[in-house]
Amino acid sequence: MDAVVYASCSYGVAPATAQEEAVRSTVLEPFGLGAARLFGVWLGESGNLASAMRLARSLLVGANLRTVLVVVADAIPAQPGEYRAMPNAVTINGDTAACLLSTRLPGPYQLVGIGQAAAPAMAAAGRRRGLREYLHFMSGVRSALMLLYQTSGTTAESYQWMVANNYSAANLDDFADIARIPHDRLFRGNVPRYGHLFAADGLINLAGLAESTEIVPGERVLLLSTGPFSWGAVGLLRLQEIRT
Repeated sequence: MDAVVYASCSYGVAPATAQEEAVRSTVLEPFGLGAARLFGVWLGESGNLASAMRLARSLLVGANLRTVLVVVADAIPAQPGEYRAMPNAVTINGDTAACLLSTRLPGPYQLVGIGQAAAPAMAAAGRRRGLREYLHFMSGVRSALMLLYQTSGTTAESYQWMVANNYSAANLDDFADIARIPHDRLFRGNVPRYGHLFAADGLINLAGLAESTEIVPGERVLLLSTGPFSWGAVGLLRLQEIRT
């Protein structure tokens, strides 16, 4: 393992050096990864997965690394007024998921491309439920999709499946409509099972899709990683064969 990209918004108020030591001692060293180069990603909240995968891909391409572990992890702190289940009784806001990006290890998917858009000014407004904020949010999703298509040479018709964060049925239907994915091709099996698991949704749902559906080699999966003000679209190609 050449590097670890660790994405979390549960960074607390400790100095950066203390945060890094905490990640190394509690996450990396127990799994024999203490010597790996560590890179942190934060601020994207539920959209952190796209940021982490984008950084990992850049390390493989620009730094000539071979294998990067991407970890997304969040937990609500044990403080007054903070609790694991949010007031809507659906959002859980705390879990962990991980994946490998590698230029040498075989895997079931090839990373086609990543498109990402952000609007930091939405950090507060994005939590509201008004129509204006919702339309701005969906505009960010559309921008991320357009960037993915432009940079990867794909189109909306290139993708046959979708996974996204575990949001409401209305949100997911809008995602599918914007991406022109049939509603029954958007994996929803974990919405009633887990609720929204912060940035871990995408990877957990990708595994759930593979377990519940026979994805034909050559088909593409669109992974949406969205937060209040950060929107990412990740294109994945199911490989024809696993190279060794």
